[in-house]
Amino acid sequence: MTSAARSCDGCTLCCKVLSVPALDKPGGTWCAHCDPARGCAIYEARPQECRDFFCGYILKPGMGEHWRPSVSRMVVITNLEARRHEFHVDPQRPDS
Repeated sequence: MTSAARSCDGCTLCCKVLSVPALDKPGGTWCAHCDPARGCAIYEARPQECRDFFCGYILKPGMGEHWRPSVSRMVVITNLEARRHEFHVDPQRPDS
């Protein structure tokens, strides 16, 4: 079980940059269920993969504020099985 060290505090960038196969949602596009200003419209009924997801910024309290996805315009994921970090960048901000 993963434990979140922080909260999203209004950030919804993961709902844009990540793919969600259970919803047939490709990466790089806003989820049809996301209101970027408010969050998930189907939060209580969201797919398990959304329930299980926490970005690196949420999990790692040592990451500075500049890593918050709504600031950096990228979502950092630690993939322990592959022993790597993944960076999912907002396609509208490739300069991130």
